[in-house]
Amino acid sequence: MTTPHTSPGGERELTQITLSALEHHAYCPRQCGLILLEDAFTDDAATIRGTHLHQRVDTPGNKGRGTIRTLHALPVWHDDYGLTGICDTVELHHDGRILPIEHKSGPYIPGGPADVQAAAQALCLQSMFQRPVPEAAIFSAADRRRHLITIDDTLHGQNP
Repeated sequence: MTTPHTSPGGERELTQITLSALEHHAYCPRQCGLILLEDAFTDDAATIRGTHLHQRVDTPGNKGRGTIRTLHALPVWHDDYGLTGICDTVELHHDGRILPIEHKSGPYIPGGPADVQAAAQALCLQSMFQRPVPEAAIFSAADRRRHLITIDDTLHGQNP
């Protein structure tokens, strides 16, 4: 989804793609086009639930809890892939492990679009921190739990 284009100065640049656009595209390419190209987005019950869920994690900041530093609303990017976005929550563990956590209001669907978004977050964090990020988590408010996912070659292949 990230394509090079030529700037007015003749330099090749990547079009910036948001992490949420990757999830929208994985869910429904047509819906993604309507949202991104036509600016045709209307709230429904699910999106309103999601907005309320994100109010807590969309406030930038960091907190400590034991040996874990928790960052909320962390801006991330990957220059080589042209990705940009915001991680809902990122945990920095004392052993150096970095865990992005994507919050969703609905039930978790294994292998679903949220996994693509979480994998893209992991790629961005890996590039920014220069260390492997082999896992991510999806927090499902519907079942009130985290679902750990392994960022494997299959998920890497779904990203640009």
